[in-house]
Amino acid sequence: MQWILPQSASLAKLADALAGKYHLNSESSQAEHLLIVDDFVNHIIRSGCLLVRQGETYQLYSEEAETLEFSSKKPFHFAADIAESEFRQRLRSLISVRKLDAVQEFDLQRQFLTLRNTDDKAVLKMELLTTLNRQILLLKPVRGYEKALKQVTMQLIAMKAESCEGNLPQVLLTLSDYQISNYSLRPQLNLPQDILARDAVAEISLTMLSVARQNEMGILHHCEDTEYLHDYRVCLRKVRSLVSLLKGVFPQAVFLELKKRLGLLAGKTNKLRDLDVYLLKQDDYQARLPDNLRDGLPAMFSDFSLQQKRARRAVKTWLQSEAYASEMNAITGIFRDVGTLPETELSHQSLQTLIKKKSRKCFRKIGEMGVLITPETEDEEVHELRKECKKFRYLLDFFGPLLQHDKVPEMAARLRKLQNTLGKFNDYSVQQDALMQYLEAGKRGDDLAKSIGALILILAQAQQLQREKVELRFADFYSPETKALADQLFQ
Repeated sequence: MQWILPQSASLAKLADALAGKYHLNSESSQAEHLLIVDDFVNHIIRSGCLLVRQGETYQLYSEEAETLEFSSKKPFHFAADIAESEFRQRLRSLISVRKLDAVQEFDLQRQFLTLRNTDDKAVLKMELLTTLNRQILLLKPVRGYEKALKQVTMQLIAMKAESCEGNLPQVLLTLSDYQISNYSLRPQLNLPQDILARDAVAEISLTMLSVARQNEMGILHHCEDTEYLHDYRVCLRKVRSLVSLLKGVFPQAVFLELKKRLGLLAGKTNKLRDLDVYLLKQDDYQARLPDNLRDGLPAMFSDFSLQQKRARRAVKTWLQSEAYASEMNAITGIFRDVGTLPETELSHQSLQTLIKKKSRKCFRKIGEMGVLITPETEDEEVHELRKECKKFRYLLDFFGPLLQHDKVPEMAARLRKLQNTLGKFNDYSVQQDALMQYLEAGKRGDDLAKSIGALILILAQAQQLQREKVELRFADFYSPETKALADQLFQ
């Protein structure tokens, strides 16, 4: 049982109220330092869990599962840094590959107390925690002395103490008024129903560019957390796709300028992102190869690490340059000043009408492309289907609320299953091409050549398995039920 004492109350006041029947003894005290650990997005706290560090001990609290413990003499920053265990698996499920840091610290003074009766028998154990100029009293009942617990509880209520549930770190976090991050790659847009098409594109683009820029400091100072760059690029990709999907709302010259500038921003980080991905797949690549074919991989990943460091320096230099600031200012300036641009046929059209038309066209095109896919279809045509699905997904993500229909999430879920298969198919294809280019780019030792050759073969087999699933996933998606759902959403 935990009670937060009002600032006007004190332990002495409680002792005075109990005098005559009980006396309060202080046994000992100790100072403690407690850290709440999480990532940039607060994935752990948002999930209802807490990761707490005290000294060398980490505790992962959860409302749904038992508390897990892990000991480490040195602070760790990634789930991958610790040995395989239930703790690591649980932590990885919460933060994936994100970096951990202390997000809140507490200096605690813990005082151990015993409440004794007139016979000097211990009837209640207590702990008084002092931090943040507040006091928390923990009551630990002694069997057979429930009456003492009841009387203490009544006095605490009379003192207007506040009963609090949950683990102690959660109580401390609440007392500290810690603000959980509101960062999201899918921010709430709340577009008005009557918003015009061009205004909507501008508002969404400015929002996504703002989210992208929230990742700049992470790229500069916490670059080992590769998700900063990933999220930055996702935001730029969404803006580029949105501008292309609704390009008719801009004059042609403005559309081409936006496309060029956004492409430049994304292109500056392509090399680094590719290397990040390959290095993140290091364990996966090792696991795919038999022991006798792994000898060459360390040399390749060592080479990738050196290239990654150079690419990081280049990206950091770019992000801190006047040229970068100028590009960002030019892009945001266009979106902020859309009201001054010449009108086009679509610029002042109702957004809702335009989105239904675009979504209907996109859904129909996915169907036309998908039904033509056979086992003999070229990979490039499968990739084109993936791109069209991505356009459709962005339309649903950005403008789903405007459709005012509770079936939009169902359509998105059906699409996601097809996208997952197409995405894996594309990833395997890209990885094979990159490994082949690396192999052909310079003189490679026999061990390295064997490892890469075997890895390319294994990835090709994995790609083929995904290729065989494409037609099945497409048939599941482009079913009579989904067509009927599209008719409801986009009529």
